[in-house]
Amino acid sequence: MRVFLINPRRQLIRMDFPLGLLYLASVLREDGHEVKLMDALPTKSADDVIAKMKKFRPDLVGFTATTFEIERALELAKGIKRVSYVPIVIGGVHASAEPKSVLENDCVDYVVKGEGERTIKELCESLTGDRDISTVNGIGYHEDGKIAFTEPRDLIDDLDTLPFPAWDLVPWEDYLVYPWIKVCGLKTKPTLTAITSRGCPFHCTFCGHQVVWSRHVRRRSPENVISELKYLKEDMDVNIVKFEDGNFTLDREWVEEFCLNLIELGWHDLKWGCNTRADLIDFELMELMKTAGCILMEFGVESGSESVLKAMNKEISLESLKNAFSNTRKLGIKTQASFIAEYPGETYDDVIATKKFLKEINPSYCYILAATPYPGTAFNRLAKEKGILKKDIPYDMWSSIDSVLEETEDHALKEAQRNLYEENFFTKFTIPSSKMAIATKFPDIFFVDSGLLNPLRLFRNLIHDGTFGITKYL
Repeated sequence: MRVFLINPRRQLIRMDFPLGLLYLASVLREDGHEVKLMDALPTKSADDVIAKMKKFRPDLVGFTATTFEIERALELAKGIKRVSYVPIVIGGVHASAEPKSVLENDCVDYVVKGEGERTIKELCESLTGDRDISTVNGIGYHEDGKIAFTEPRDLIDDLDTLPFPAWDLVPWEDYLVYPWIKVCGLKTKPTLTAITSRGCPFHCTFCGHQVVWSRHVRRRSPENVISELKYLKEDMDVNIVKFEDGNFTLDREWVEEFCLNLIELGWHDLKWGCNTRADLIDFELMELMKTAGCILMEFGVESGSESVLKAMNKEISLESLKNAFSNTRKLGIKTQASFIAEYPGETYDDVIATKKFLKEINPSYCYILAATPYPGTAFNRLAKEKGILKKDIPYDMWSSIDSVLEETEDHALKEAQRNLYEENFFTKFTIPSSKMAIATKFPDIFFVDSGLLNPLRLFRNLIHDGTFGITKYL
């Protein structure tokens, strides 16, 4: 079969490789299918996507989509259906969380819930007549005018059985390096994202990680990850990798073995960063990771208020966060801290506590996103129960930049939030999304500078229209 995979990208803020689709492509190729992947940048119109699809003449079109991207995915799917009878399948986090509502669109023939590698392979077998659709687990489809769902798909326990992503299917020149890598002063080659594990055992209310990957943690072997790094380094000329695991240091023994293997290889020009929790790492492990090439650690701080962290079910203490940032400074490792603003119940005192805590931990870079109750999360259920979701907010506004919650009437709280943004804007906010968040919320503090004649318009365009050109301003 010929399979056309589409990533309906809504913005150019952070140009990650479409890793999920690249894994699907590899699995399909391994099974003998011909695959083309289109990262449909916002600069690409529906006509551009349709033209490329028609030229390829696929037997199946597949989309992945977050909540923020689902409306663009459906728009493109409708356009394809106007010119072709090709079956369309949508997977990803939004379809996994809201499969019925996605299938209610006439342009969608199938949805994939959860991990998609085995499911899409079996869907292709069904479309060629080799398997009955009802035996394909983890899928939703139309049957006799009704929506039907099969049994849930078992998780892939051995991630080493998956082939490496099909890196050759995307044009590398389209992707930007992370801002933190530029700031670190490295002359980088293409920067890739990679994962070493799936699943997260924690229960943060705002996180949708478990919607696709579940809470059951599975991990690739250190040897398998290093084999991929060797391919990327030697064949693809890569020297920077960002591991996007939710908790890279969850398994200490795994991390130690991985780092020792890297050190033994002597790849001094290979640098990497990761995400982790402050209570899953100590000075000794950080020191080993730095020796193995780690240049940045990203921590989800979220708030400087113990009460807000408790409301988020973050299960972490401010003291462990302080220790983590102190240790990274001692070792010279860059840090990035993420914060969530406007979480329900946040008070003026909570914002002041966050402001003080931010100064105390002093991260290299940070970003603040609006609390967003994505489908499938505990936060979504809470927001619905409390009736604090704004009415009739289209999904293309669910970017974590624009708030989808009812605004507080507490003017002191609003002013405290504004001051937090303003005081740290030019010193800490190096990540574009944070600059856009502030420009959107508080346009008067984002003054004209460095040739940006109308930065607010530029950033709004990037968020909502995908206008290109941000690289010259970083």
